[in-house]
Amino acid sequence: MEKLSGWPDAELETQMTVNKSEKTESLEQRELNENELWTQLKNAINLRSAEDHVLWNIFGIFAAANAILFVALFQTGDFPANSFVGVIISIAGLSFSVVWFLIQRRALGHIKRYEALMERVENKLRFKPDYAVSGKINEDDYNKYVGKSPRVRTVMQIFSVLAGLGWLALASWFIFLTCAD
Repeated sequence: MEKLSGWPDAELETQMTVNKSEKTESLEQRELNENELWTQLKNAINLRSAEDHVLWNIFGIFAAANAILFVALFQTGDFPANSFVGVIISIAGLSFSVVWFLIQRRALGHIKRYEALMERVENKLRFKPDYAVSGKINEDDYNKYVGKSPRVRTVMQIFSVLAGLGWLALASWFIFLTCAD
C-alpha cells in the first residue's frame, strides 16, 4: 500500500511516542531536596507576608469607603431629605460590603494556604518547635505571645458582615420611606 503525502512515516511516529513518554516522565512529582525546601519555606513566608499586607491595605480602603458613604448619607446630620438618595447610598454600601467580604475570604484563604505550606515544610525539615514559624508547631510561643484572644481575621470578617447588615438595614429603611411617600 502506498503512503499518502502528508502522513507521518514510522520513524516520525516513533519519535513522537518517545517525546510523549519523556513529557509524561517529566510531569511526575518528585521530592524536594533540603535546599529546595528551604527556598520553598522562604517563599511561603514571603507570600504570606505579602498577602497579609494586601489584606490590611484593602481593609483600610474598605473602612474609609464605609466612613465616606456614611458621611455622605448623613451629611446634614439627619436623614437625607430625599429617601431615594438614601436607598442609592445604602445599596452602594451593601454592594461594597459584599465585594469586600468575597475579596477578604479569598485573601484569607491564601494566607491559610501559605501557613499550611510553611507547617508542612517545617515538618519535613524536622524543625524543633522552638524554632518554627508555624503557630501550630510552635504552640508554646504562640500561646505565650498571642494567647486565646480573638483573632484579627475573625474581627475583620465580623466587621464586614456587620457593615453589610447595617447597610442592608439602612437600605430597607430608605426603601420603606420611599414607598411610604
